[in-house]
Amino acid sequence: MNNDRNIMLDLQDLWNSVMKLEAEAERSRKSIALWESRNRELAAETAKAENDYKNINLKIKQEELDLTSIESRIEKSETRRNMLKSERELEALDSELSRLREDRDSRETSVFTMMEKSDELKTRLDELKVELAESEVQTARDIESLKQKIVTLTGESQAARKNFSELRESLSPAVKSRFEKLIVSKDGIAIAKLNGETCTHCNCLVPSSVASGLQKNSYATCTNCGRFLYQG
Repeated sequence: MNNDRNIMLDLQDLWNSVMKLEAEAERSRKSIALWESRNRELAAETAKAENDYKNINLKIKQEELDLTSIESRIEKSETRRNMLKSERELEALDSELSRLREDRDSRETSVFTMMEKSDELKTRLDELKVELAESEVQTARDIESLKQKIVTLTGESQAARKNFSELRESLSPAVKSRFEKLIVSKDGIAIAKLNGETCTHCNCLVPSSVASGLQKNSYATCTNCGRFLYQG
C-alpha cells in the first residue's frame, strides 16, 4: 500500500509535467496560428489598398479622357457658333455649350477630388507595404522560434509519457485500474493531498474516520470526488 502511494505521487508528478509541457506546446501552436492570421490580414489590407489605388487612378485617367473629349467638343462648338446666323440655332448651340461647360467643370472638380484621394491612398499603401515587409520578417523569425520550442516541448513530453507508462506498470492491479481512469480526467488529477479533513481536489470534507485513519505513508479515497488521498 505504501509503495502504491509513493508510485502514485511520482506518477502524478510525471503527468503534471506531461500536461504542462503539452499545454505549453499548444499555446505555441496557437501563437503560430495567431501570427499567421495577423500576417494574412495585413497582406489582405495591403492588397485592398493597392487595388483601391489602382482603381482610382483608372477612374482619373478615364475622367481625363472624357475631359479631353468635352474640351474638343466645346472648341468645335465655339468655332461653329461663329458661323451661325440663325437666332434659333445660336440658342440651341449656346444651350449645348452651357451643358458641356457644366459637365467639364463638374468633371474637373471630380478629378481634383480623386487626385487628392489618390495621394492619400498612395501614402497609406506605402505605409502598409513597409509594415507588411517588416511583419513578414518578424513573423517568420517568431514562427521558426516557436516551432523549435514545440519540438523541444514535444520531446520532453514524450519522454515524460514514456516514464509515466513504465512506472504505471509498478502499481498493484487493484490501484492501477482506478488510477488510470482518474488520471485521464479533464483536470488530470488522480491523487490529492488531504488538508486536515478537506480534500484539496474538491475542497470537500471527508468523514473523520477517513482522515484519522490515513497514515502518512498510506492512502485513502475521497468520499466526494473519488480521488486517492494522501497526507503530506
